[in-house]
Amino acid sequence: MKNKILGTLSLLSILALQPANAAFITDVSSLTGAVNLIDFSEFTGSNQHHSVNGPINIGTSIGEDIKVSTTQDPEDLWLTNTTWDLSNNQEWNSGRNGFLGISQPDNVNVFPVRIDFNSGNISSFGFFMNYFSRRDADNGAVSLSAYDSGSTLLEEFVINRSDSTSINTPSSNNDGAFRGIKRDNADIAYIELLGFHSVFDDLQFTRSGTSSVPEPGSILLLMLGLAGIGASTRNNKQMH
Repeated sequence: MKNKILGTLSLLSILALQPANAAFITDVSSLTGAVNLIDFSEFTGSNQHHSVNGPINIGTSIGEDIKVSTTQDPEDLWLTNTTWDLSNNQEWNSGRNGFLGISQPDNVNVFPVRIDFNSGNISSFGFFMNYFSRRDADNGAVSLSAYDSGSTLLEEFVINRSDSTSINTPSSNNDGAFRGIKRDNADIAYIELLGFHSVFDDLQFTRSGTSSVPEPGSILLLMLGLAGIGASTRNNKQMH
């Protein structure tokens, strides 16, 4: 009985260190903790960037190093205040006072726009966004992907025209909806945006989760759990 209890407690200590859960979020109120906002308002007038690769720092307004870039050729990254036709979703224009746009070829040979959070990992993020609404629903309108520092895909949120994730704004300009990803731990090092003729504004993110770097206490808990399982296994062998 003692060995069974020891083994159970050891297993529970290891399970407590399992990877973070995640959720796709469609409301900015789902963000928890201190929220950082990048509104792209600095990219108006003479400070607009059209059809570029980057990297460009979009975090200067909040004192952070947050770089946006792409390897697409021809370049598909825009930091702009110009008019973007979104077909049935009307348009975005100077009324948004600056936004991020990606204009990628309508085929599979595309490369994502990447945003690196060089000032520290984040736990959640989202944009007020929209897209060209006549995109083939089978391919999805746009996707948001989150990666850790080792380039492991953590989560992907595909916004489709054909389900509840879709964005429909047929009657007003500069409209859209909030879409994002939320995780328990601050393990998101960078995100990628992929989609045909999509627009993004008001990037909001938090670092309210636990750091992805193990704390000394977590390492000790893992060691104790492994040691406990080892001791339980040895005792069982001796009893037999």
